[in-house]
Amino acid sequence: MTTMLPIYLQKKIISYLCNQDKVDYFNVIRNAQEFIWRTRYAFVNKQWFDLVKDIINSTAIIRIDNKMFHSIITKARETTQQQQQQQQPEDYRILSIDLIGNIIMQYTKHLNDETIELLNKEYKSLQSIKIVHSNDEWIGKATYLLNCLNKLERKQDIQVSFSLTLACFDPEVIEPTRENSNQEAFTFNTNHFQLKYDYECDFSYGFIYKLIKDLNPRSLEFYSDSTTDSGSSHFRMFHSLSKLNNRFESIQVKYDFIPLYALYRFLQSPHLKTFKFELQFHFLSSLYRKFNDVQDFDFSTIDFNQMDKFEFIDTPALADIVNEDDRYQVHQMDYYVKHPINEDQQCYCAFNINCEDEMFDTPPYSLPLWKHCLQLLKSNTTLREFSIGSTCSTSCEIAYKSIKPQVFDDLLDSLSNNKSITTLTFDLDHYLVPSIYTHEFFSTLLKKNKTLETIILVHHRRDRSELDAFVQSLSTTLSTKCIFKTR
Repeated sequence: MTTMLPIYLQKKIISYLCNQDKVDYFNVIRNAQEFIWRTRYAFVNKQWFDLVKDIINSTAIIRIDNKMFHSIITKARETTQQQQQQQQPEDYRILSIDLIGNIIMQYTKHLNDETIELLNKEYKSLQSIKIVHSNDEWIGKATYLLNCLNKLERKQDIQVSFSLTLACFDPEVIEPTRENSNQEAFTFNTNHFQLKYDYECDFSYGFIYKLIKDLNPRSLEFYSDSTTDSGSSHFRMFHSLSKLNNRFESIQVKYDFIPLYALYRFLQSPHLKTFKFELQFHFLSSLYRKFNDVQDFDFSTIDFNQMDKFEFIDTPALADIVNEDDRYQVHQMDYYVKHPINEDQQCYCAFNINCEDEMFDTPPYSLPLWKHCLQLLKSNTTLREFSIGSTCSTSCEIAYKSIKPQVFDDLLDSLSNNKSITTLTFDLDHYLVPSIYTHEFFSTLLKKNKTLETIILVHHRRDRSELDAFVQSLSTTLSTKCIFKTR
């Protein structure tokens, strides 16, 4: 007697097979071809056909201008009226426009009323829209194009995400073409905002602050991308963005650093579960060397929640900064008691061509602020995934050799006492690896911390055999449920 598995289990099995195929074939979702290898499971029987059709339509991500997909739409429109009395041909078509759940739209090409009218009329099961921008067009004056998304009829059920790339070397500027080119209040739901940015040259990236503030996404993702000889660019608004922390569930910053005040504010986000970021450890080490200069100030009177009450200021592009007053200035502590602290421009190490090695001194309040960050990390109850990395200049190699061990001792104390983080990643520059990747560090960490389930160690050198051997040693010598991995 043959027993049929429940439909729910069959669907789970097929979903697993499809996901595994995606890994095995390493297909990149760029067009409708990404779902072709999934269709083989549809030929098992009619029931599996229906299950595969449902899986593909709800999980595949279709570019709205994909030629193959539009041919399906055209064919469906031509045949629907002709087959009123017959079985609908859509029953035997894997893709169906009224079942498609996820689409990709190009920022400058598809953000218009005509596209939204099409979505409202044809895409009855739409769950998510991803807005992408990856060419040399400058969209700093074109945020009003997003107004059309307010006209989505099912916008309460649709999650919008963004994947934007900014490059400002002689870009084509998208100028307003409508009489009403003012950005409206956004009434659609934004889930994720991803930004890749090259060196800030001809234009300031300042418009991104207002865009993120108005979109109010649940998660943020930033990548500093160097595609030119000018190198990478530091994103000069992390402090301002960190003050918009009421809704963030995930924050990721890669190949760029965040200032301490941004770390302080992000750690206070009430819903933050994933936090991946990088700091300038050269700067952190300097705090322990220079704090003696301000020992006479009573920092117990300082409330850091009140010290950064400033409004975001859109400053000139990095390449246009020639006036020393436009750079980050360090003052005596009495100055910060009277003036709001704004670390959007804060930089210590040579991150790009406009930030020379140790160009800026250490602010006198930085060590107490760092201590407050460590205390927030220690007592945090929402974080589940935590990754800390390092971003400094290549000229910092010498400084790393004399880095103060107290930096890592204090960090170790906070991580050891945290009770919420389950996945911990160290994504450190190889100069810092000897300071943290030690048996003593992880032994001390895991003696106190019984919450950690996974520790991931990242090594940026090509030869990972030494790191793999070290992780193997930790796994065999430490008595812990925590799993060590390398990447």
